[in-house]
Amino acid sequence: MAFSLLWYDLETFGRHPQWDRIAQFAAIRTTDTFESIGDPIVAYCRLSPDYVPHPDAALLTGITPQEVQSKGMSERDFAEVINDAMSVAATCTVGFNSIRFDDEFVRALLYRNFYDPYRREYENGNSRWDIIDLMRMFHDLRPEGIEWQRDERGVPVFRLETLARANGVVHERAHDALSDVRATIGLARLANEQNPRLFKYYFSLRRKEEVRRRLNLQSMEPVLHTSGMFSSPAGCTTIVIPLSVGPENPNEIICYDLRRDPSDWLDADVESIRRRVFTRSAELGPDERIPLKGIHINRSPAIAPLSTADQRRLEALEIDRDLCMKHAEMIRAKSGLIQRIRAVYANRPARSYRDPDLQIYSGDFFPDEDREEFEEIRTAHPEALKTDPPKLYDQRAPEMLWRYIARNFPETLTDEEQQKWRSFCASRILTPEPEAAIDIGTYLRDVDNRLARVDTPAADKVILKSLLEYGRELEKSVLS
Repeated sequence: MAFSLLWYDLETFGRHPQWDRIAQFAAIRTTDTFESIGDPIVAYCRLSPDYVPHPDAALLTGITPQEVQSKGMSERDFAEVINDAMSVAATCTVGFNSIRFDDEFVRALLYRNFYDPYRREYENGNSRWDIIDLMRMFHDLRPEGIEWQRDERGVPVFRLETLARANGVVHERAHDALSDVRATIGLARLANEQNPRLFKYYFSLRRKEEVRRRLNLQSMEPVLHTSGMFSSPAGCTTIVIPLSVGPENPNEIICYDLRRDPSDWLDADVESIRRRVFTRSAELGPDERIPLKGIHINRSPAIAPLSTADQRRLEALEIDRDLCMKHAEMIRAKSGLIQRIRAVYANRPARSYRDPDLQIYSGDFFPDEDREEFEEIRTAHPEALKTDPPKLYDQRAPEMLWRYIARNFPETLTDEEQQKWRSFCASRILTPEPEAAIDIGTYLRDVDNRLARVDTPAADKVILKSLLEYGRELEKSVLS
């Protein structure tokens, strides 16, 4: 199969990847010269009754539960569509802010439906990439030829709809997945036309081996790093020095922002440094946060040699190169510092969940014996899965299999199984585990309050009425 780019976008019913559900998936496959291959893909996913969508998400996208119920497919079939598209050999999946958002939803979807959540990202010459940091790099390092917008604080704006509108890129309807995909392709084409060299360079960073080569831990050579974390009126770029591989994640390189004088913490003990790295700023008191940052080499980080920015660009970015180099020498000269930093990043507290659907990261990888059964689970008739279930060793798997059958094949449930499923759904919509999730009571009150407000736009009221109807039906079918 020839190399291709699968440009994609998701619209979701919330922002929590492991909990919230995908409403719409759209994708367009192209060559590396942006020529379309085949027809666009658009798919919707039906909601199951163990989940309450967030009203904010529906108001943003305009997609209601009723729309996905009428247009959509089961989550099992939806996962198959996405996995098949992304698993074509020599495919690079790419979107706008997709690595931090859309990819996380895709991983959780595949995990719940017994697919390997990562394989499509690397197997058979596959990779993934992201356009948002490409645009940030262009703004900071090669801004000519692209129109940029700023918010009321003077900070550059990198929203897809804003960039598309400013540059005459067709974007018919923001937050429609297919429209967003077309706008993403348009922005990528524009960037490539303006500076193909920078475009090609950043495209090479989708390979973590290339990123690792440029973050040289032996020489601890400072590099430019562009990230939304550094957003300011000047831009999104700083100079960092790579210090160590993360002790718990080989894909993480711990770096330090060299704009900040490190002298106030170089001799601090491990606990003091840890507190100033991981404690919320509001709780730090008079101490400043230490700007250590993990750069993940498998997330297409935007890094570049210092030679990429001349003195004029550094001044525009408000970066003092000489001062940064002085700070780098202070760090290199401090013996035992790397060992202390590694200790800071070891045994970091991770959020754990009781719900197996949410344990994609807090749980272990599934054993090989279970992985071999997963393909049979995905292709077996649901009655066969119930009467002769596969032997699964991971403690999460049997419960996940029961939910998989109930969500995707509810018509196969006996009366007793239906009652068990309703009880499970009731517990989930009444007391969802994630803090960011919305329960059915809060959902109904929120929708009611918005409908009652005189300043609610008429278009929003149409969506809110659909949400209220869906919530009442969910309350009746699950809780009554």
